[in-house]
Amino acid sequence: MLAVPYVHTTFTLPHQLNNLARHNKKQIYALLLRSCAKTVKVLYKDESNLGAKPGMTAVLHTWGSDLKYHIHAHCLITFGGLTESSKPEWKWPTLEEGRPH
Repeated sequence: MLAVPYVHTTFTLPHQLNNLARHNKKQIYALLLRSCAKTVKVLYKDESNLGAKPGMTAVLHTWGSDLKYHIHAHCLITFGGLTESSKPEWKWPTLEEGRPH
């Protein structure tokens, strides 16, 4: 773990896909985790958001606290990221006009 703040984000598979997931667990679970990672990378890479490469770890959960089938991923994502220059540096999010970048 990097010595930086993290944000906790949860990505949830729509319940309408539960039956498909029950019959294709390996593919659907892998697709959910890849989608989480890709979404975060694309958002962080955008210069209007951050323009950096995030750190992230994810844990797949297939059951909710009520023990019902509820497919979701808990992700810890760095609050900031590394620039993709020849000399990478840490880039913190900034506030501009009251909204996070």
